[in-house]
Amino acid sequence: MKKIFSLLLFVALSFVAVSVDMSTEAKTNQRTAQNKAASKKTQKAPDFTYLDLKGKKYTPSSLQGKVVIVNFWATWCGPCRKEIPSFVKAQQKYNDKLTILGISYDDEESAIHDFTKSGVGNTINYPLIFGSNQKSYFGEIGVFPTTIFIDKKGNIREQHIGYISQEELDKQLTPLLAE
Repeated sequence: MKKIFSLLLFVALSFVAVSVDMSTEAKTNQRTAQNKAASKKTQKAPDFTYLDLKGKKYTPSSLQGKVVIVNFWATWCGPCRKEIPSFVKAQQKYNDKLTILGISYDDEESAIHDFTKSGVGNTINYPLIFGSNQKSYFGEIGVFPTTIFIDKKGNIREQHIGYISQEELDKQLTPLLAE
């Protein structure tokens, strides 16, 4: 009987020790994630200079005080085309607080011009940039679409890879616009 009691006591104490250890590990992991998120929120956007298709220049200083969305896309990309109406709606709704830069990586600038003349392309109300002939300030973009959110102070706050829904776009924009 003493052996069974000792064994049960040992198992119970072992369980408590493992639980405490797991709780500590979970808290450490949570702090690590929070630190990553905090450091991510303070990463400065690169000092970029982009010229849109009309020749207008965009730099961080020209956009200061606005939330900036940099959307890397291509006319041949289905998910890119699908998210354009959400960007059009956001630009229309928050025009004085938001600038969306649509940086296209098509092979030819003419593809962008052709795209904007029909269908969803003719509704675009934000600057379009032919990225293939300009410096890549944000590094290698391996997936289209990729969307970068920059706060009013010029900090990169989020990078979204892949299609972004209207709901996700609103979720990212709401706190940035409120700051």
